[in-house]
Amino acid sequence: MKSSYRMWIRRLLPPVEGSVWFIFFLVGINWLVPNSVWSSVAILLIIIVALFWISWFAVKDIVAGIILKTEGTFAVNDRIQVMDVTGQITKLGYRAMVLETDLGETVNIPFSKVSAEMQVKSNPGERIKSHRFEILLKETSTHEVMAQVKNIRQIVFNAPWSSLKKAPQVKLVGEKEGHKRIEIIIYALKVEYFTLIKDYLKTYLKDFEVL
Repeated sequence: MKSSYRMWIRRLLPPVEGSVWFIFFLVGINWLVPNSVWSSVAILLIIIVALFWISWFAVKDIVAGIILKTEGTFAVNDRIQVMDVTGQITKLGYRAMVLETDLGETVNIPFSKVSAEMQVKSNPGERIKSHRFEILLKETSTHEVMAQVKNIRQIVFNAPWSSLKKAPQVKLVGEKEGHKRIEIIIYALKVEYFTLIKDYLKTYLKDFEVL
């Protein structure tokens, strides 16, 4: 099954499961106390509690987000630590903020958790900067390309100007004119280091073209 289908099913399962349990409780109450005023009262109470429970989880994150945004405490590209997660803010949504960790992982943290926990902002001068570009590999064999992906990641990470806290990201993204397109994201403390890292890659990897 395609990963997009799996993701869609995983998102669909929780509300479906919740709906099935809700219907099960309603039918169960109606079966235990058929044609009774108490069954109607019980069903109404269950609906009220369920709606309150669902709205509470959504509303508390939205309210906390509004307060944090109004205070101007955080902005995109800020580097912060919340609980045991450290990373750079890539998005401030309605209910949660999105952090990108040093390992390249994406973490969604609800605003209610952010407001409840102590946050530590790093020095802006110490932010790790990123640069994305693509190259075109002349190899047509998938096996050779995957070996080159691993090789490119190691070469870029060993460059003297690359960040040691965050490994580069290298992945196959498609084809162009019979050759393989490779996306590379490099990380460094200064923007001027990106050109040096590219030149460093060219000295070790000859058979490619920068797109």
